[in-house]
Amino acid sequence: MKAKNMPNLGDFDTMKFLAEVDVEEAHKKLLKARYMVMKYERVEAQCRQVLANIIAEEYRRREEEEAKYAA
Repeated sequence: MKAKNMPNLGDFDTMKFLAEVDVEEAHKKLLKARYMVMKYERVEAQCRQVLANIIAEEYRRREEEEAKYAA
C-alpha cells in the first residue's frame, strides 16, 4: 500500500526534481536540523533536572516541617 503523497520514483517529473536537488545544501540543512534537535533535547533535559531539583527541595522542606511539628 502506497501513501497518498508518496512520489512515484519512476515518474519523469520526480526524477527531474531529484536530479535538481542540491545534495550539499540538503546535507547542510540536515546537519542543522540534527543540531537543533540535539540542542532542544539538551534544554529539555536541563529543564527536567531543574524541575526534579525543585520537587526534591519541596519534599525536604515538608519533611523538615513535619519533623519540627512532631518534636
